Amino acid sequence: MFFQLALVAGYAAAYAARRLPLRVALALHVSLLALAWWSWPFTAGGGPPSGAPPTLWTLQQLAGQVGLLLIALTATSPLLQSAYARAWPSLDPYPLFAASNAGSLLGLCAYPLVVEPLLTLPQQARAWSAAAVLLIGLLAVTAAGLAGRHATSPAALPLDPGPAITMRTRLRWLLLALVPALMLLAVTAQITTDIAPVPLLWILPLAVYLASFIRVFSRGWQPGRWTWPVMALSSVLMLLTFGHDLSRLRWIGVHLAVLWCASLLCHGALVQKRPRPARVPEFYLLMALGGATGGCVAVLIAPLIFTMRIEYPLAVLATLWLSPRRVGFTSQLRVTRPVVAGLVVIGASVIAYVIATHSATDAARTLTLASALAAAMLWHRPRVFTVLMTIALAGVIVEQAVNPHGVRLRGRTFYGTYSVRDVPETQTRVLFHGNTLHGLQSLRAGHQQDPLSYYGPTSPLAELMHSRPGRLDRVALIGLGAGVILRYAEPDSRWTVYEIDPAIAQVAQDPALFTHWTESHGSPLLVVGDGRLRMSEAPDASYDLIIVDAFASDSVPLHLLTREALSLYTRKLRGDGEVLFHVSNRYLDLAPAIGGAAQALGLKAYTASGETMDEAAAIFPSRWVRVPRLSAAALPPSKLVARHPTSG
Repeated sequence: MFFQLALVAGYAAAYAARRLPLRVALALHVSLLALAWWSWPFTAGGGPPSGAPPTLWTLQQLAGQVGLLLIALTATSPLLQSAYARAWPSLDPYPLFAASNAGSLLGLCAYPLVVEPLLTLPQQARAWSAAAVLLIGLLAVTAAGLAGRHATSPAALPLDPGPAITMRTRLRWLLLALVPALMLLAVTAQITTDIAPVPLLWILPLAVYLASFIRVFSRGWQPGRWTWPVMALSSVLMLLTFGHDLSRLRWIGVHLAVLWCASLLCHGALVQKRPRPARVPEFYLLMALGGATGGCVAVLIAPLIFTMRIEYPLAVLATLWLSPRRVGFTSQLRVTRPVVAGLVVIGASVIAYVIATHSATDAARTLTLASALAAAMLWHRPRVFTVLMTIALAGVIVEQAVNPHGVRLRGRTFYGTYSVRDVPETQTRVLFHGNTLHGLQSLRAGHQQDPLSYYGPTSPLAELMHSRPGRLDRVALIGLGAGVILRYAEPDSRWTVYEIDPAIAQVAQDPALFTHWTESHGSPLLVVGDGRLRMSEAPDASYDLIIVDAFASDSVPLHLLTREALSLYTRKLRGDGEVLFHVSNRYLDLAPAIGGAAQALGLKAYTASGETMDEAAAIFPSRWVRVPRLSAAALPPSKLVARHPTSG
């Protein structure tokens, strides 16, 4: 969202410069870019202070670090396109926008694949600074050439702005830019929530988004014959699985197909309605404003009003309603007899189901399924398809609103969605982050104190805690979840719990939901904030054991597994203390990363796996990595620990 806001500021600067003499506008731009480069700090700041709103703090830090620089850089493209149009009035400047986005896409892919693996952070800073100097020099030469061409060209007359732009057209430009930007952030959140918060995953939707600009702003673009059918099929699949299995690995292709087709349809409509070159700055400013608005809706507004990512299917529906007429299809909504008959059948089926079952949940699910299937059969009639998909989404919203899965609490924060649910089959209360279990508690009488899920009595965690009785007086826990690990606290021991999400901390401390915290034998102290940053404030040699159990849905935030992080943890250990990482994951093997970090520090890492699986008893397999501070540290039985360190 910050980069979209910076884009608005940069495009606004280009728009403000449209009435200046070309030589003056270009000279001011080069000077602004040079000033931004000169004032750019080469080092980043620390983490947010305790209690600081993460969204606002992140925006403030980015604005202070790279705000002016981004504004100057983003103003380059519209300013140069306007300058080319003024110097060569016969030139179509819009393909230059495709070239600009091609450069962005190249840089996006080059950083994680080439730059980051080969260069250290100081080397990257120096290389970027040198590239910025080269860019400023090239811009100065280009600006001088354009200004000279404009001054000497006999054709360099004021550009014809064409017909007046109506407010309706401006609003449509805004909406056509808003919807794909909103969908980009929604798809990115879905993909990274249940797989891994690593760049190689969030790059995929952003690359698709940029590629759509390249495709439609190239010369001669027209909607492809397969764009609408793929959009229709993908959106039906997305809606049918929304709130259930949408974020699993096999659905990434569906996510990206929806984003690609929606971006093509909306950005293609923008191209088809683009104004004459004289209005390039205004056109791009409204595009940027629409993108920033979509970002604000996704990041600031949606988490406040939706407990699920409803903005995703809403963005899909907005795309369907905004899509231009497609050649070869009947786009208008004709209320023919078959359409009326189909809607009557759907309505009658739902009413009959409600009467027969007295279940609003099943009725909503039936409404969704019937409408989605009818939409799939009528994909070739876009407006009818869109109406049916709107009805299907209404069914999804009703199904989630009537609490079909025993949900006792549902919420959403900057860090994702969470819910607390009662599961009758196992008589447990479960905390979910996204679709991943983050701890539970038995509801059976006499078993509320049992540590379950990944932390059962035969788990590697239990083996470690039982192997060191009376020697774990000071323990640090990064990641609270439902607080199950606190069941292993010894009497009078002191536990420092680092939890980044205040909402999760509030859930774990609420005895009406979970009692692990309130019934702990130790004395837990809550520290809200990023575990790695807040632990750096603790004195060295403070802990006998550090447990890293911080999950972002189904993956460990990777900044907690780096060599720098492990070095910090070992400094905070005392005596024969050790670090224990919980690395259970459906898709990624995180043990080698920890092994490589340990090897670089002269330490050894050992894997330990708990293989017990008993769904009825709510006991699940888990995998852990142990890094002792001293090589002679006692280890649990060999059946749970690899005898060789994990490879880096």
